[in-house]
Amino acid sequence: MRIAICSDNFYPETSGISDSIITTAKALTQLGHEIAFFVPAYGEKDYKKIGITKTDEPDFGPHISIHRFSSTSFPTGTGQGRMVFPTPSGLAAFRKFNPDVIHSQLFFGVGLKAYYASRLFRKPFVGTNHTVIKEFVRYSPIRLPGLAAFADWYMNWYYNRAIFVTAPARFLLEEMIQSHMIRPNEVVPNSVDMQIFDLPQENKEKLKAEFGLSPHTITVAGRLSKEKSLDVLFRIFQIVQQAVPDASLALAGSGNAHDELVNLAKELGISDGVHFVGTLSQSKLARLYGASDIYATASTSEVQSMTMIQAMGCGLPLIGVKSHGVGEQINGENGYAFPPGDISGFAQKIIFLLQNERERSELGQKAAAFAKAHYTPAVIALRFEKIYEDAITAYHKKEAKS
Repeated sequence: MRIAICSDNFYPETSGISDSIITTAKALTQLGHEIAFFVPAYGEKDYKKIGITKTDEPDFGPHISIHRFSSTSFPTGTGQGRMVFPTPSGLAAFRKFNPDVIHSQLFFGVGLKAYYASRLFRKPFVGTNHTVIKEFVRYSPIRLPGLAAFADWYMNWYYNRAIFVTAPARFLLEEMIQSHMIRPNEVVPNSVDMQIFDLPQENKEKLKAEFGLSPHTITVAGRLSKEKSLDVLFRIFQIVQQAVPDASLALAGSGNAHDELVNLAKELGISDGVHFVGTLSQSKLARLYGASDIYATASTSEVQSMTMIQAMGCGLPLIGVKSHGVGEQINGENGYAFPPGDISGFAQKIIFLLQNERERSELGQKAAAFAKAHYTPAVIALRFEKIYEDAITAYHKKEAKS
């Protein structure tokens, strides 16, 4: 098959969606398929944020091509967000690629271009939703009366144009169905390259020294932005440090809340234990997980936390909040989840695990096995291959009747 994958964020933007679709695309090419990405163009400063310069497109393999649409900067938590205006310009690139199926990952400018192309060139249209629309509106820089209601209506109007819809978490599909999304649907997790996050056994003390971390380290990775509730995690860590004075908290990532978090750490008196390690390559991030003892997140806005899956692959137990995707990912065998607002319970469980190596190790081993069974690119690529085949068959049957 020739598969067009369309996304409103992509490399070099720091994004779990981007990482996942690239990883899955590579696995699809191993099954004999041709992939074309349709994504925004980024500026030089966006590449600098991840420590590289803007050069030629990355080489994702001989059967993957990239088509960029002109874009303008848009304020997001990563500081790298781009907006593509949903005009007809650039649609000829779809015709030139001539896909068998068009798969849209988001419903903004590029997503609309994908929908236009599906109608114009008569191609089956598959949609994936990665966004909790209420959370997106809540943290959006745009403040307009009625925006939440309009966004909810628009999202479901968009996905009802698809022949099939997926999402990485069950709760999100259920919310869409409650808001009148009526298309056939299925939960398909995002994939993670477990070859990167399956470190050979290395000396943990050596890895801790590499990052300047303490014997008891908690890690979180991702955007440093308000919706990640890192302020809550800081207050949890303040309690942890009182019981485990040599505990440290490592934050991997960048974002527009960085300075605010630095100041909060000072206010709470935890600066000595908080380490901002910046945006890391995936191989370097795997080493950070290897240096860590627990992965913890207080975020209540996750659809599916890619960094949690990465951490599981590296054998870290999880502690999070019973909310949205995090609540679905933590199953009691790989870690513990607490109701939003239960700062004390959250902190006490971290303290317990830091002080009980055997329990921590058992949870970590189960987490690694779970991640490798459910989130590998090969597993996810096979599921999407079947979805594409079914979508193409259903589309042509519909076309034959009309």
